[in-house]
Amino acid sequence: MKTGILSAFLIALSGIAFSGDDGKEVSGKWLFDDPENFLGSSVNRQELRGYASPAKGIVGGGAHFNGNSEFLELAFTPEIQPGEEMTAAFWFKAEPGTDCFPAVRHRNSFFVASGGRGFSWYELTGTKGRVYDGYAHPRELDYNEWYHFALVYNQKELAVYLDGMKIRSVKAENLGAVKPGSTVMIGGRLARFNDKWVNFKGTMDEIEFLKYAKTNWERVRLLKKREQLRKFGKLISGETSWQERFQRFSEAVETCTSDEVAKRTLFPQAEALLKEGENLYHGTDAGFFVKAVSPMLRVMPDDILLQAPTRKARVSMAGNERENLQLLVFPQSEDLQSFSVELPRELKKADGTPGNFELRISETEYTPLSRPSHWMYLYPAVPDKLITRENYQFARKKFLPLWLEVKSGVDVVPGVYSGEIRLTADNGKKLALPLEVKVYNFTLPKRNIVPSIVSIWERDLQTYLRDGDVEGFMRLLTAYADMLVEHRLNPVIMHQGDLVAGWVRDKIYPNYRVSADGKAEINWKYYDRLVSRLREKGLSTVVMGPYYRSVNIWKNSKNQNLIWKEVAQHARENGYLSDAVAYPIDEWSMKYLDEINRIGEMVKNSAPGVRWLMTFGSQNSPLPEIKNVGLWIPQFHWVNMPEMRRSQKAGIPVWSYVCTGPQYPVPNLHQDTPPAGIRMVPAANFRFGFDGILHWAANFNTGKNARPVEEYGAGEGRYIYADENGNPVPTVRLKNFADGMEDWMVMEMLKQRSPEKHRQMLAELSRLIPGREFDSSIKITATSPREATYQTFMDTSAFYPVMSQPERYLQWREKLYETLSSLAK
Repeated sequence: MKTGILSAFLIALSGIAFSGDDGKEVSGKWLFDDPENFLGSSVNRQELRGYASPAKGIVGGGAHFNGNSEFLELAFTPEIQPGEEMTAAFWFKAEPGTDCFPAVRHRNSFFVASGGRGFSWYELTGTKGRVYDGYAHPRELDYNEWYHFALVYNQKELAVYLDGMKIRSVKAENLGAVKPGSTVMIGGRLARFNDKWVNFKGTMDEIEFLKYAKTNWERVRLLKKREQLRKFGKLISGETSWQERFQRFSEAVETCTSDEVAKRTLFPQAEALLKEGENLYHGTDAGFFVKAVSPMLRVMPDDILLQAPTRKARVSMAGNERENLQLLVFPQSEDLQSFSVELPRELKKADGTPGNFELRISETEYTPLSRPSHWMYLYPAVPDKLITRENYQFARKKFLPLWLEVKSGVDVVPGVYSGEIRLTADNGKKLALPLEVKVYNFTLPKRNIVPSIVSIWERDLQTYLRDGDVEGFMRLLTAYADMLVEHRLNPVIMHQGDLVAGWVRDKIYPNYRVSADGKAEINWKYYDRLVSRLREKGLSTVVMGPYYRSVNIWKNSKNQNLIWKEVAQHARENGYLSDAVAYPIDEWSMKYLDEINRIGEMVKNSAPGVRWLMTFGSQNSPLPEIKNVGLWIPQFHWVNMPEMRRSQKAGIPVWSYVCTGPQYPVPNLHQDTPPAGIRMVPAANFRFGFDGILHWAANFNTGKNARPVEEYGAGEGRYIYADENGNPVPTVRLKNFADGMEDWMVMEMLKQRSPEKHRQMLAELSRLIPGREFDSSIKITATSPREATYQTFMDTSAFYPVMSQPERYLQWREKLYETLSSLAK
């Protein structure tokens, strides 16, 4: 058959309702398998019109689009028009040069599914209204790989299915039937914006428009699994028996048309093939094996990791640094139920010289989500909480994820150290996994040289204690503060007194007050005890002074200049005035500009040397209208970059912070943000020239009997959990956050030793995380343009190269360490 076939106009059989294999009404299905009826539906006489070329599909034939002149359309006549429900589904395999993933769009935008490799929009217009939403893939979709997409409407929601799994939905009640009329653009030319066509280039297959909401996609999941097994098979190409069984399985998949057969018969065969193949590739005589995986990767229970067998676990680090590695333990049969782990007592060089290291192993829990963050997949749980156990249970899991942490001592000698991690199964068999640790010839300072502040939500700590248990409260608070400072984050303590119980505020907090005779009354006892401890551990930013939650509280607070005078004096006497910052207000609106400036003037005049920090929520900053600021902290996506550079040149640092926003794929600390995105929070700051970082809470809503909170991004403000006694429990997010802070520390050390080398490494990082040219004609105010960061110096997709391929960032990090190490020789 000739390429570039022009089909006839749609042939409609009036008055006839067509049914698919399941007996439900369909508008049409196009399989592209019949050369004589290439663009004809397999269930009726509907034909697509336009141009496409025959190609190999996911099953049989497919339709290829050249990204230029080829396109297809389907005209909706009354007989095939979707009504109260609708499904639009298809397989697609895009090629470089594609503008749009996926590839279907109603000409009048009555329903749309379009976007890039990372972020996409979907929408539907009914006879009574319209809904729309977006979704962000955890990593960019790959070129030249088959994906299945389905847009499903059932009068309750509009949902997106990718590869048979529902990844996103939006409420769609009271929309009525799908708005009728016009045509659907399929592949090729999808839309025209700014006099330019948005095109799909690649192959599509099994395009179907259904007049009902299809939610069962077992056959689709089976086909996707077959594609993954096909890739895996290339790793064991010499295993003839396995290859023969896969070929028979693949042939059965080709002829399968039933979701029920796919689920009950063929999917178990796929799982058995995968288990057998992995045992052949990775297996050991112990009956279980280990895959070592980067801490920047998120591994979900059904993921297939195509990587070489792990014969040795490796990490590299400076002195006085923490490094992490995921160890995925796979049982080779269901007979294995549990195992224990023995870490090496010491790591040694080849000549037997021991090094100073601390090692820790934890199980990574798939922690439930109360709801996903905006744009994110509908995951019920993601790897987050790290739990220490004596024995680890498989409980019929495909694998059990462990988290290995290695901490090098300040005095460790550079070189390569080795040891052995031993796993013992419940059947008595053992597996020895060699561990190799490379230590570079420089040491990270004890002091957190990258400025930061992170608040401890002390309101939640008190719920685990009896009223009046001062030492119990200090024990818990110290544990959380220690965990933060040891992970390169400066804790904010005893700050928001209005959130805690009266006994905590009166007996423990400084509880800044002015006496009747006009003197500052401040209880420094417990504050000083903890600050002194934390400064010894590396604390480099000390938050001091009262907090005014609202304008009215500020207006009703008398003689505050006396308190601030005492605050500065206390910082001076205790030797940390240069580290002291005032955090009296948070995210006040510009409508309170006069009050904001009065507070700034008071702090400046009454507490000289204490820097007043200013945060702005959902408002662009810095802003010249606000005076006397000693430290600007805009939200990362609301940055006034020209004013930021002017402030920095004037000696006023500019940090940033993330909160409920920005949304992924911009880095944030939400629970469902991929680990690479967590590490990118600090990396984003040093990449774009910020001086430090703030975060509003590390353990928010972890109190005893706390109820799920859905108003914030998933798990926002909670990357330290609490156990049943209130003790802190770390997370994958905390570890990756700390890794990013240590990357930043190394960059700062490099800047001090060689500004030129620092510029070179920053330039390399900038190529990996691209910026955008700033339009100097844009006038920036507090509210215009909205989210000025994206209008001036950065696109929302800037971090997708790292999210999609974290190894590229780790290669840059390795070069950074090599560069600094070379200067120390």
